[in-house]
Amino acid sequence: ATGTTGAVVGTLAGTSGKTTYICGFDVSAIGGTAAVGPITVAGLVGSSMVYELASTATGVTLPREFNPCIPASAANTNITITTTPDGTASAVAVNSHGFQQ
Repeated sequence: ATGTTGAVVGTLAGTSGKTTYICGFDVSAIGGTAAVGPITVAGLVGSSMVYELASTATGVTLPREFNPCIPASAANTNITITTTPDGTASAVAVNSHGFQQ
C-alpha cells in the first residue's frame, strides 16, 4: 500500500478456512520530518505489535522479519500494518509478506 500524508494500511487478507501468517514487513517514508509511527501490526495471535518511525527528507525504512512467521488470531482474519498520518511526507509505503495454510 502507498500514500503520502494520510495513514497507509497494508493488508494480508484472510481467507475462509485458512490462517494467514506474516513473515515480515517494511515501512518506508520520505519527505519532511514528521512521525509515521506508531505503526501498528494488528490481527495477530496474542496482541498487536507497535513500532515507531519518523520520516526524513532523504528517506528512511523500518524492516522487520519474523522467524518463525506469526499467525493471525484466527482463521479468515486479516493482518494489517497501519501507519500514522504524516502531514509532511511525499511518499509512504507499506510492504508485507506471508502465507496462508
